[in-house]
Amino acid sequence: MLPKISILSVDDRPLAWREAGQGRPLVFLHDIGADSRSWEAQFAAFAEDHRVVAWDCPGFGASAPLRATSPAASDYAEAFSQLTTALGLRRPILVGAGLGALVAAAATARQDGEVAALALASVQARFGGTEAARYLSWLQDLVKDAVAFSRSFADAALAPHSAAGVRAAAERMAGTMTPVGMGRACQMMIATDLNELLKPLQLPMLLIYGDLDEITPPEAAAQMDGLVRGTVTEIVEHAAHLPQLEAPANFNRALRAFLRVARMRS
Repeated sequence: MLPKISILSVDDRPLAWREAGQGRPLVFLHDIGADSRSWEAQFAAFAEDHRVVAWDCPGFGASAPLRATSPAASDYAEAFSQLTTALGLRRPILVGAGLGALVAAAATARQDGEVAALALASVQARFGGTEAARYLSWLQDLVKDAVAFSRSFADAALAPHSAAGVRAAAERMAGTMTPVGMGRACQMMIATDLNELLKPLQLPMLLIYGDLDEITPPEAAAQMDGLVRGTVTEIVEHAAHLPQLEAPANFNRALRAFLRVARMRS
């Protein structure tokens, strides 16, 4: 069961999050086409021994878009840092997927040693070329017909065998996207070089990919030359671009193993 939404005012605009549990902070940042609801299975798995927090990125879910019309990763990181400061999250472990991975990396670089460990799912060094075209095509679909967009997003993001309930959840989240929120996030993703964000970092890192992901296939890990030595790549079987939703037991198993390593190293 998902925790209720809470709202914080940042720059006189609502910023939403959910949280449950007590212990070391474990913070989840969702992908484009999603919101904090995409981490329901992770709340269930980790709130027993962690303080689990999941935000709605500005422009998604119950959070208002950023004021900047062409925000950079640093603008999203600033909003995220205001949330973690307001919640008193000390030495959190960040888990970001896609869009959320870029924000998590930017926030880690910005917070200068305050983040204990970083797990990045469904991500690649640059979202240019084919992926930029894909995101811009989705944005055009969203402007024309939100229902059609939610279906096309689910078609691309999920494995063909995904359960009906998983597909329904993905379509519900995608159906709440707005052209402003998604458009600004797309601009940021296309303009951001993840390797540049990662190169200065020295902390435990994990990469997670779905074995059936065609948006960010597992081979994308080879592009990540900014990774810390010893970074582990985990492949989640029976999942595509939303492994935390499609194969939560496998995703959680990989993340739990990483948390044990991160605990020993921090």
